[in-house]
Amino acid sequence: MTELMRNRVVFILVAVGAFILAFGLGQVAGNKKDAPAHHQKAAGQYTVKLLDGDVLKAKQPLRFEVLDPKGKPVTDFDTVHEKKLHLIVVDRDDLTSYEHLHPTMAAGGTWTVATSAPGHRTYRAYADFTPAGGEPQVAEADFAVGRTINLPATVYRPGDTASVDGYDVALEADGATYTFAVTKAGKPVDLEEYLGAGGHLVGIRTRSLDYLHAHASAAEGNTVAFHVEAPNAGTWVLHLDFQVDGKVHDATFVQELEGAAGGMGEHMDMGDMEGHGHDD
Repeated sequence: MTELMRNRVVFILVAVGAFILAFGLGQVAGNKKDAPAHHQKAAGQYTVKLLDGDVLKAKQPLRFEVLDPKGKPVTDFDTVHEKKLHLIVVDRDDLTSYEHLHPTMAAGGTWTVATSAPGHRTYRAYADFTPAGGEPQVAEADFAVGRTINLPATVYRPGDTASVDGYDVALEADGATYTFAVTKAGKPVDLEEYLGAGGHLVGIRTRSLDYLHAHASAAEGNTVAFHVEAPNAGTWVLHLDFQVDGKVHDATFVQELEGAAGGMGEHMDMGDMEGHGHDD
């Protein structure tokens, strides 16, 4: 082989090697680019579609649709605890800020609700519902009210007592059973049925914003009990909705909860509790 031919062979081999290397890097880069985001919904899940974008003006109602796994608006829902859909809204950066809302649905599947969410903050909304004849679902979406600003990080301190609107609430945990006792001026009050149960308990996990919604397993006099099994272990902010004299109150607790078997859950079916979990 002459030196000229040898140089040509070397050139061809180098060119082919460079092409293979470039193609491989392109494939890796393409795979990374196409990887789903952390909170992107997987195929087969229900989703919430915000109809006015994810930045609202102050006092602007929240409008949305619930989309089925095929991307079509859901218009038929089962009634669960007296409502077709429960919407939980929390401040992403301060989970003690909480609303339990019940939007109204127009023909075609458009839900509308007014929130009292202050401006300059970002929020996570959890739509808790059951499609007609289907299984309980939790779909979520994030939105902001106006231009957001940086505020000091919220410090969550676990505790077993809370006060709200003149009521004192004490929490006693026994394994997965969480019992709340409500008093006013040191005297027991009579808890009333709220949305078909003795009370409702919503939990949001710090950082990952996992969700659980438990319904009262027992209620008597001034006490109400729940079976609480979190989809992930960690620090959870619990909101107890209870009703006295026709008015609903929200008592807030911070608790360290153990995770369910395996430590993670996604739309877990737990009887009287729905859970929705993410990785950290």
